Amino acid sequence: MSLQYRAKFETFVPTWRNTTTNQILVNPETEAYTNEVYVEVSNMQDENSKYYLTIKCEIPTTFFKGLTYYGNFLVVAVENYVYIINLLNKQSNAYKIGGYFNKFWRFSDTLLVITNSRIGCIDTQGKLKWRSGKLGTEKIELAASASQTINGRGKWNDTIGWKPFSLNPDSGTAFLRYENTKKSRVIFSRMTQMIGI
Repeated sequence: MSLQYRAKFETFVPTWRNTTTNQILVNPETEAYTNEVYVEVSNMQDENSKYYLTIKCEIPTTFFKGLTYYGNFLVVAVENYVYIINLLNKQSNAYKIGGYFNKFWRFSDTLLVITNSRIGCIDTQGKLKWRSGKLGTEKIELAASASQTINGRGKWNDTIGWKPFSLNPDSGTAFLRYENTKKSRVIFSRMTQMIGI
């Protein structure tokens, strides 16, 4: 039997904020923050069976948020953290990805969490499998590909522009990645010329 849940972000401070079914999710970085993001989770087979999540965050009414389902997990991204909630037992884990959340991307049997500068990979057990090095500073775009590598490009700034990258999907290590140092720029330029990017 597959789980059938519906989750949504609340726009305003909800009436359920102080109820016992409100699960507060924090991490060491956001523990001191007073801003909060609210999520209502409903079991579609029993509309009266709801529970709620309050996530502490740095920016009030943050734009850097998203949610998706992945197996038995609800995955909620807020700013530079991802919260993975097991819908069977309500246990949760928080992982820092780095950068601000942009989007989710399915790759093979994993879920990629893409920020403006890094990629995090969630495995089928709901754990962070790896976190990439810096791939940009402003935005990351992935390319749909039938290959066994994660390919895309990262925007660094208007001067440097977009630079391609290629990651090992098992470890997140880079086969090809731009680094903003003089030595790395020379090596990266030679490598991209050699492989024709």
